[in-house]
Amino acid sequence: MRVIGRPDPERGSTTVAVTLAFAAPTALAPGTQVGMEIDAEQRSNVPLVPPIAVVRDAGNAAAVFVAVGDVAQRRPITTGLVDTEHVEIVSGLKAGELIVTQGLSNLRDGTAITITPR
Repeated sequence: MRVIGRPDPERGSTTVAVTLAFAAPTALAPGTQVGMEIDAEQRSNVPLVPPIAVVRDAGNAAAVFVAVGDVAQRRPITTGLVDTEHVEIVSGLKAGELIVTQGLSNLRDGTAITITPR
């Protein structure tokens, strides 16, 4: 018999620390490993952008800069679900529009830009 203290996570999975709070007393000892499933929201057909592309003004309103020809256009957006790699754009951006992801610190609405393919 072999006892594994920490099972290997499944390929593609992520491990996070979670603290459980019980509404009533439980017989589980502190430090007991438990398995759990988390039902999370999932949405389809929504634009996703990298977090670095989202800029915020002094009032914390979110925006992205969209490439319109050779000009950057500041576009107010409404964000939805966020993780470390993506920000869901609920409104303000259409799928397929090119967004600026570099040089945002000094970018202003109407600034001339050069688009370089990745």
